[in-house]
Amino acid sequence: MIKNILIDVDGVIWHGGKLIAGAKETLEFLEKNKYNYLFLTNISRYTKKELSSKFRTAGIKASIEKFLTPIEATIHFIKSKKPNAVCYLISEPAIKTQFRKSGLKVIEKEGKADFVVVFLFEKTDYAMLNTAFRKTSAGAQLVSNSDLKSMAFHNETPSLAAGAFVKGLEYCTGKKAILTGKPSKNFFESARKRLCAKKSETIMVGDTISIDIAGAKAAGIRSALVKTGNYSPKELKKSNIKPDSVIESIAGLPKLLQKKKW
Repeated sequence: MIKNILIDVDGVIWHGGKLIAGAKETLEFLEKNKYNYLFLTNISRYTKKELSSKFRTAGIKASIEKFLTPIEATIHFIKSKKPNAVCYLISEPAIKTQFRKSGLKVIEKEGKADFVVVFLFEKTDYAMLNTAFRKTSAGAQLVSNSDLKSMAFHNETPSLAAGAFVKGLEYCTGKKAILTGKPSKNFFESARKRLCAKKSETIMVGDTISIDIAGAKAAGIRSALVKTGNYSPKELKKSNIKPDSVIESIAGLPKLLQKKKW
């Protein structure tokens, strides 16, 4: 029996800046029926506070405790390796502030870095990437939330994601990035522990096979693929990674949860 739900945000709750039909009603169903749920997102352009605010604007109540983001996962990872690490970030300014508040040192350009962190930042330019390249080449560990190279989030038009830059830096430096978000098994384990959830009682709901479904499989939990957001019927057909269920959208989750057999 499923008691715990991990839910992706982009492409599942909203897409192209608009709330997906049935999302609000589904979350109300989860609340009413006392399901434990957590928004497990790779979004790195907003802090948890900003995400919570966006949900409220859309008419959905969601406290910051309802989100697990790669930002906090990255901070936790870096501090576990070196509590007073020096970091160079390609990110939104608010995320740099969050890193500094955690006790990590963030440099803008000059100086040696222990970690180079690349998140989605729409103002990324050559100078930033070149600085990241130089610091990684000099010995810094490259870190990112995801290696996804593109995604659709602005008016449903595919756009470059952080992974496009990460792959370029890996190619140029010959070094492999450590991923702290989905599909990292550790990210899923952190989410499950946050909910005190058993694997057999947990399901991931997402729109991307290589990120959401693959991560769920690696973590040993069930998965449901929605036909919204990044969903691609061609990818589903050719991929060796298969979800346990496929639903039209998040609106179909209540019916899925009420199934007696899985």
